[in-house]
Amino acid sequence: MIDTKLSSSIPTHTLFRHWRCLVAPFFGAVIVCVISFVQKVKWGGDLPYDLAGYATPSLVGWVAGSFVSIGLWRSRELMLRLQRTSLALKEQAEKKSHVLDSVGEGICEFDADGLCCYANREACRMLGYSSFEMSGKNIFSLFRYHDRYGHEVSLEPLWSHRTFSTQKRDTIYEEILWQREHEIIATEICIYPALNAKDGGILVFRDASVRQEMQSKINFLESHDPLTQLNNKNTFMSELATIIDRVRNQNERYALLLVDIDRFQALYDVLGSYVSDQLLIQYAHFLQRTVAEQDVVARIGGDRFAVLKKVSTDQQARGFAQWLVSESQSFEPVWHLEKVNLTVSVGVKIIEPGDESVDDVFLGAEKACGQAKAEGRSRFKVYNPLAPVYRKLNRQIRALPFIREALHRNLFFLRRQKICPVGNVEPHSDCYEVLLSMQLADGSSLAPEEFLTAAERYDLMPSIDRWVINHCFDWLEEDGERWKNLDFMAINLSGKSFNDPTFLAYLETKLRRATFPAEKICFEITETAAVENEERSVTFIHRIKRFGCRFALDDFGSGMSSFRYLKNFPVDVIKIDGSFIVDMVENELSREIVTSIHNIASALGLKTVAEHAEDQQTLQVLQEIGVDYVQGYVVEKPKVFCSGTAVDSPEPVALRQ
Repeated sequence: MIDTKLSSSIPTHTLFRHWRCLVAPFFGAVIVCVISFVQKVKWGGDLPYDLAGYATPSLVGWVAGSFVSIGLWRSRELMLRLQRTSLALKEQAEKKSHVLDSVGEGICEFDADGLCCYANREACRMLGYSSFEMSGKNIFSLFRYHDRYGHEVSLEPLWSHRTFSTQKRDTIYEEILWQREHEIIATEICIYPALNAKDGGILVFRDASVRQEMQSKINFLESHDPLTQLNNKNTFMSELATIIDRVRNQNERYALLLVDIDRFQALYDVLGSYVSDQLLIQYAHFLQRTVAEQDVVARIGGDRFAVLKKVSTDQQARGFAQWLVSESQSFEPVWHLEKVNLTVSVGVKIIEPGDESVDDVFLGAEKACGQAKAEGRSRFKVYNPLAPVYRKLNRQIRALPFIREALHRNLFFLRRQKICPVGNVEPHSDCYEVLLSMQLADGSSLAPEEFLTAAERYDLMPSIDRWVINHCFDWLEEDGERWKNLDFMAINLSGKSFNDPTFLAYLETKLRRATFPAEKICFEITETAAVENEERSVTFIHRIKRFGCRFALDDFGSGMSSFRYLKNFPVDVIKIDGSFIVDMVENELSREIVTSIHNIASALGLKTVAEHAEDQQTLQVLQEIGVDYVQGYVVEKPKVFCSGTAVDSPEPVALRQ
């Protein structure tokens, strides 16, 4: 604020500090004396010849001159103050004008008649007029606006029907402004009333081109993959939902193809991040070139793409999938001098009129793609829910929630089956294998083959193995008589547990805290799980054997079938796979395989166990071969010995197809 008030009193030392303050009183006294002298001469009278005669006129002149001096000085001070105030106001106005000109928004002030009173630099730039041209003109006639649909918009009716809410924004519009030179600028307009709304208002408009450009980029990134510029998964799933409705209502035919680049992780390790990204970009362009304009292509994951293709027949979808596999093999992305040979696995799901769920359609393609990779890659598979391989997979998927519920509600229960010496099959043998079963919420039980493969597939086996070990150890510790006459209890460990870095530490902790001798426990591992990571398996076995535990190599002969592993793995028992035992009475080849496994194991000082011995004829052949132990129904059927909250002995059931 500029203070324009003048002081009502002037200090004496300020008023009389300059010699010029005495000039006016002195000349005033002289002038009065001269006037008095002239009057005396003119009208006659006695002239005073001494100074005393001039005292009164001099005093009067001095006082009069003093008042004149004070008046002049006061006037001068007022003029100086007015000059300084004027300069300050001018400077302040220039600063405000500079601030308004520096704002990135157009600002126009108009009066009650709509005439422009002021326009800043940005307003002049956006409208294409000078401030002189805009001054005094109707502000609304200077604007040419079209909305996003191309219709011309006038702002005057909007202002005429305004609400007089002081100092509040009346309304905002997003329109397209046409400049004087017919250039188009996307703008946002705000209309504000003046302090007294009836005196006019202020029009504020900003260039929204950059914001709209940024918004369009954001919208693009929300619906597209930033690397390949293809549709992303969210957009693709929305398109898939639309296509499902179209197939159902308009009887059109579409196929969903899920494309997975084979062994992309190996390519990434060799080529590095940047070259791998370039490979994905080039393959995305390749896919776009191979499909029709109405087809939809998307990148839905790291190395996975999806295609929604309109087809006339199922055979056309199969032909396109085969062509895509072949063309991908011939596709050679080039980066500098490096050439990459690419193969893909393709899963196909024909979209049927009866398909309701987007997830079900997508999951069908996922299953087909997974099956293509499982069968050797570089091929395509068409999802058929009635095919045996997909029926089995669907059963595993349906078993998954039951497994999680069983872990949460403690619905597993344990059976044990005797393992007896071949020459002395007695029911009082103190060797047995622990078998896991699972109860459903309705009281029925699920057969092991129904849920163990699903648990293995979905990485739940480490949790299940922990459940089994916890309950077996607790059962042995509840009663000391249970383990005193026990030779060993065989507990199965999955390959997933071997590869779980936390499982070894967990098992070592359990063995340290156990109140029974560790040699009472024999852990069974499958041949396939053991050789999957040979070094880690050997380390695992050595560390657990320090506590005194024994190890058995389960299902030997069903996996890699290499006798070299018998030499490298520090196991104590070989369990011959039951597939060779069940038909060895009639099958000479199976008998010879069992004989060779037993002979090699004996040469290495290992015991052998024959699984799935079902009858006396099989038992007699095993005695002739000299196998050490036998397990199966010929000894006894499995019996429940430990359960969570499950019933004693529910009958196993199978999941519906």
